[in-house]
Amino acid sequence: MLWYVIQTKPGNERRVETHLLGQKIEIFLPLLETHQYSLGKMVQKIQPLFPNYLFAHLDLNLHYYNVKWTRGVSKILGAGDGPGPYF
Repeated sequence: MLWYVIQTKPGNERRVETHLLGQKIEIFLPLLETHQYSLGKMVQKIQPLFPNYLFAHLDLNLHYYNVKWTRGVSKILGAGDGPGPYF
């Protein structure tokens, strides 16, 4: 099993995380705490560190189609003609 980068549709990082965790796939979604003003008040927001991306520890031979067709997934990143592991 290797780590792959999963590109999600905009704003779907948490949805994909939930669906993949339900399929017993290990996920890494780094989050960042930010503070913004909204209507004159300071509001705390927790957002993905890498918007539209998360990392999945999976066996591509077993999980490829389940991950590829998970709601909110755009694609599994790779170099060249198909998905490739990153670390």
